[in-house]
Amino acid sequence: MSEPERYYTMSQYRDETALAFLYRLNLAAERADLNFRKSSADRERHIKRFIKKLSDDQLKRTLESQRFRRVSDLEFVLKQQEEVRQKDGPPARQSRDFRADNVVRDRYKPRRQDRAYVAQGDEDSGYDEVDERETGVRSAPAVNNPSVSSNSSTPSDSTSEI
Repeated sequence: MSEPERYYTMSQYRDETALAFLYRLNLAAERADLNFRKSSADRERHIKRFIKKLSDDQLKRTLESQRFRRVSDLEFVLKQQEEVRQKDGPPARQSRDFRADNVVRDRYKPRRQDRAYVAQGDEDSGYDEVDERETGVRSAPAVNNPSVSSNSSTPSDSTSEI
C-alpha cells in the first residue's frame, strides 16, 4: 500500500487514544509528503480528516465546534482532554461495534422458563385444570376451531407444546 493511500484510509484503533491517533496520522501525512504544517489549506483538511476518523463521538462533536490555527493547538486540547479523563474515571462511551463476533450474550435471562400447553379434545369443561401458581397464566376455554389441525396419535385428549 502506498504512503498516500495509507494516510487517506487510516482510522483510529479501538484502544488507541485520540492523541496517539493524531501522532500516527501526522507521521503518515509526513510520509505521504503532505505539507500540513506550513499550508493552511492542507492543515485544515488534515485536522478535519482527523476529527472525522475519531471513534469517540463526544470528543468529535467538541472538536468540530473549535477552530485550530496550528496542529500544536489541537495537541494541547487533546492532552488536556486526556488529563481530565484520567482524573474523572472511566472513558467516554465509544461508538458501538456491530460486528458479529461482538454480540453480548445472556443479557436478558427470563425468570421462569415455563411452557404453555394447549389441550385439544372433546372436554366440555370451561377451563383446563392447570395449576395457575406454576404457569401464572390462566387457560382459555377449549374451542373447536376448524383451522387447528388435529393430527395426533389419539383422537381425544391430546396435548401439544406451543
